[in-house]
Amino acid sequence: MPQVKKAITNLISHSNNTSVVFRLVVDMFSTTMIDVANELGIPSYIYYTSCAAYVGVMVDFPTLDSQIEGELLNNTSELNLPSFINPVPTLVFPNTMLNRKDDSYNWIRYHGRRYRDTKGIIVNSFAELESHVVHAFNHIILNIPRVYLVGPSLDLLQVKTQSAESGNRIMRWLDDQPVSSVIFLCFGSVGTLSEAQVKELAIGLERSGQRFLWSLRSPPKKLFDKPSEYSNPEEILPDGFLQRVEGRGLICGWAPQVEILAHKAIGGFVSHCGWNSVLESLWFGVPILTWPLAAEQKVNGFELAKDLGLAVELKDEKDDLVVADVIERGVRSIILEGGGEVRRKVKEMSNKCREAVMEGGSSWSTLGSLIEDLLD
Repeated sequence: MPQVKKAITNLISHSNNTSVVFRLVVDMFSTTMIDVANELGIPSYIYYTSCAAYVGVMVDFPTLDSQIEGELLNNTSELNLPSFINPVPTLVFPNTMLNRKDDSYNWIRYHGRRYRDTKGIIVNSFAELESHVVHAFNHIILNIPRVYLVGPSLDLLQVKTQSAESGNRIMRWLDDQPVSSVIFLCFGSVGTLSEAQVKELAIGLERSGQRFLWSLRSPPKKLFDKPSEYSNPEEILPDGFLQRVEGRGLICGWAPQVEILAHKAIGGFVSHCGWNSVLESLWFGVPILTWPLAAEQKVNGFELAKDLGLAVELKDEKDDLVVADVIERGVRSIILEGGGEVRRKVKEMSNKCREAVMEGGSSWSTLGSLIEDLLD
């Protein structure tokens, strides 16, 4: 922190009429920087890259902590939280928010308290998606800074006007598939599955009889390493799997997620529910089958499936292993049965998602208000 303070102080001292440091926007877990801003007399803002509902949990967490008795870890109770429509099972939250004996618990509580010390919280979401949260911020959760929903903020530059231009086997394979016929499975940049889970997933996909594109990567060998590519996926897949699904299934390593979700052949997305993946899927109108793995992903999945009806729950908060029968039913419900009401809601939200960032849209207007407040 001293180095950052020195750098900002130098910027301020060398600023001129065309370059002035007068606001500080900090990452959602860099709240110690609020002290730097205060010392230098600069208003600070949090930039929060997940759902607004979780912001509601963070800013209200110190209050919750004082009201809830006993341990929440392994507790099967439900909490009535202002930023959610339905009661939320405690198991939805990361262990860091449930175990008072863990240092991370105090770390989360500290961040939640510091959010209230800023001038505003900027969130990568939009009002039409989380209108219930907007209501909570305006009428229920009191004495908090203004919350600006300015999303979705997405990197869509990799999307080609014609997918065949990418020249890779994934996009060429998708070009040969019928519209909305393929389920895409991808678990983020660091998400991987155990060998037992890979086998269950493969069996479920095979039994479903549906087309699929599966980004399958090997768990890292060391802590903090990234997933790697399987030199031979057959080593972990059931015997003869690739031969039996040949023509209707494609296994790959890393996958260009945005370009794939934009493709007309994609009819569903099995996702770890990282917030960027959620927003990308909504943007392109692709229904999600939730498979959260870590961090706040269970919260994202719960909000999508239970509160908003924009996803089908595949892996819930209690599952250690998702069995083949559950996978088969989930895939068939989205692809073979069309997804029903979920697909209709996702298409509707996709339109609202795009309208929000257009001139006159909710996020466009909120961004304008943010700029005015920044310049005030």
